[in-house]
Amino acid sequence: MQADQMSSDLAAERSNCQKVDAERAMLDRQNKDLHAKLSELEAQLKTRTKAAMQALESKIANLEEQLDAEARLVESLLTFSRLVSYCRKV
Repeated sequence: MQADQMSSDLAAERSNCQKVDAERAMLDRQNKDLHAKLSELEAQLKTRTKAAMQALESKIANLEEQLDAEARLVESLLTFSRLVSYCRKV
């Protein structure tokens, strides 16, 4: 009778061990999948960040060119204004 109980307990323990092993394997797969997804998202973020930086750098370059053009225009207008003022005096 005690042997039957021990045999039953052993079978229950084996069953529990199999369940725990199956759950561990499932969690290991989920962990691996999540790590892969994390790596993929980090790569996407890096790509998007790089693209955004390039777009902003391009916009800055365009604005600097526009500012330089406007500064040249202002300088030209000032020169023309001085010339007109000088011609009126003469």
